[in-house]
Amino acid sequence: MIDCHKHVVAYHNDEITLPEAERGEMRNRRNANRNRIKTRLKANEKPAPAFFASQGSYADKTMVQYPDKDYDIDDGVYFRKEDLLGPNGGEMTALLARKMVFDAINDGSFKTPPELHTNCIRVLYAAGYNVDVPVYRIVTETDIFGNETAYVELAGADWIRSDARDVSTWFDDVNQSRSPDTENGRQFRRIVRDIKKLTNSRKSWRKRILSGYGVTILAAECYVPFAGRDDYSLHATLRAMHNRLKFSLALQSPVEPYDHVADHDDARSKYFRARLDDLESCLDDIAAAETEDEALDAWSDLYGDDYFSDRKAKAQTEALETKSADGSLLGLGLAAAGIAAGAAALSAARAKPSWEPSQAVSKGGGRTNA
Repeated sequence: MIDCHKHVVAYHNDEITLPEAERGEMRNRRNANRNRIKTRLKANEKPAPAFFASQGSYADKTMVQYPDKDYDIDDGVYFRKEDLLGPNGGEMTALLARKMVFDAINDGSFKTPPELHTNCIRVLYAAGYNVDVPVYRIVTETDIFGNETAYVELAGADWIRSDARDVSTWFDDVNQSRSPDTENGRQFRRIVRDIKKLTNSRKSWRKRILSGYGVTILAAECYVPFAGRDDYSLHATLRAMHNRLKFSLALQSPVEPYDHVADHDDARSKYFRARLDDLESCLDDIAAAETEDEALDAWSDLYGDDYFSDRKAKAQTEALETKSADGSLLGLGLAAAGIAAGAAALSAARAKPSWEPSQAVSKGGGRTNA
């Protein structure tokens, strides 16, 4: 397989990793929510949170760039069970706990009012993203020997033993134990980002394809590490994920309470498998390419993005400038312009797979790694 590691890493850094400016903006909104909750709970003479904890793809640093910026941030608020008392001094129900936090967030300052969901309070922002605030209680028990143990319950339809921080711990363990490197977030994290970007590379897929959490679980099961070759690792991992979904669509959470993320007839898993069926020819072309140019065209077809094909002209220009360091600058400029124009024409003429939508995929902006 033609070595396209540097190109795949460049795409990851330029077009996939969330720019630090956007992470900072979301972090500021998250912190404003935290301050709002603490201040208004105190004003309402309600119990103070024990702590807050970021969760999900924001905590795992696997968020990827979306043109519409409709990111989903999870930020849990944790209380001690003994502090959560109902109006008559009894144990506060899960619903009352969620309503208490909802009332603290809903101070009338939002253009779109927050929403009370079964597992969280959702805060919507005009920029496109939302912050989900799940509510937890910390339960401490003491055995007959005086030893204390603690666990966490989520305020859902009822109190359910669950703590999303366990997912972050699991993800970090996989990333550190299985990645062959330590740079740039480690390879497993980069491959998960690459695959999440692929699952959202066509706008029509986004509402129907497997969730980011499901993709991460499947990627962990099928990940093929390869030092210094993200292109090979990504290609092999996608092949393995495709074969796995042909065998079974079911996925289970790797942490307590080990919920079924997808069952054996899950529509989103099935949709992802169908899209991998479509992309099989692109993976074949990547494997069969005999030149770097052919391989870059195949990578562009895989992502539905001309990013890789556009790099052909850049690589040819750099090679020409290096080779002709003592030549005429005018001649070099004309030659480079000719290469760029030729590459653009070839890119436009390149036949797209029949399943690929005619609407171009718009790109995100930043160049800074998270």
